Formats: sequence, structure tokens, C-alpha cells
Amino acid sequence: MNTKTNAAYESAAASGSRYDGDTIIELVTERIMPSQFDDLRRNTDAIPPEGRLMLAVLEDAVYVYQRSCRQQDARSRRLFRETDEWFASDEATSPFSFLTICEMFGFDPDYLRMGLRRWRSAHGANAGGTGAAPMPIRRISGSRHRVTMLRERA
Repeated sequence: MNTKTNAAYESAAASGSRYDGDTIIELVTERIMPSQFDDLRRNTDAIPPEGRLMLAVLEDAVYVYQRSCRQQDARSRRLFRETDEWFASDEATSPFSFLTICEMFGFDPDYLRMGLRRWRSAHGANAGGTGAAPMPIRRISGSRHRVTMLRERA
């Protein structure tokens, strides 16, 4: 180190800053109140439990619709008819009606209905080939989960 860099490094070290090659980074401590820490720890972007329940209702309806679409037994036909009526309903008074759930999350109900009709025409009872397996939906429930790197097993 030259004398100018050495002097900068020594003054940075004395003042609590960190020297990282070309630049000096000053580390400043911040004081935080316990109430502010609770706000940071709490995930404010997480969906509240009522919202997660509403999404679970929608997910289950899509699952039942896709699963029972190709089935021929009476129970599956009844389940398909009920879910199809639920998707087609314009009732918005119940907190778990299709329109209420779509409104809560900003989904376009007509777009979802059109997608289900398109899926049914491609994979329905009259479509050839094997039945499509419903897509699994990854469940993330609040701030308890975090994404980590997969560890290699020895």
C-alpha cells in the first residue's frame, strides 16, 4: 500500500469503517425499536389465513373439475356438475363464491372460466388419449418457509 492508501486505511479502521481494496465503506450502526423489529420480522406480503383458505377452495375446485371431468361413475359426474355450476355461478354474496374469490385476488373470472372450458375440450370425456394429471400447486404458508440451496449428499 502506498502512504495515501495506508493513511486512508488507518483512518477508516479507527473510525469503524471497513476498507475493501479501492473504496472505503463506512459502517454505521442503526438503532431500532422493538416494535420496528417485529414489523420487519412479520411478513406483511403474506396472504392472511382467510385468503389462504379462499385460495385452497379455488385450488380444490380446479382439482375436482380436472379430476372428475373424465370419470364416468355417478359420484364423479355429480362432483363435476357441482364444480362446473360453481364456476359458472354469478353469485357474489358468499365469501367462498367463485366471483368473491376472484375479486379478492384480482383474477378475471371470465378468463378462468374460458381456460377451464378450453382444458375440458382438450382433456374432457370425449377427448382421446390419456387423461391429463392435474397440476400440483406448491403450497407456501406464510413466513415460515425460505428458499435454500439443495445440499449434495455424500
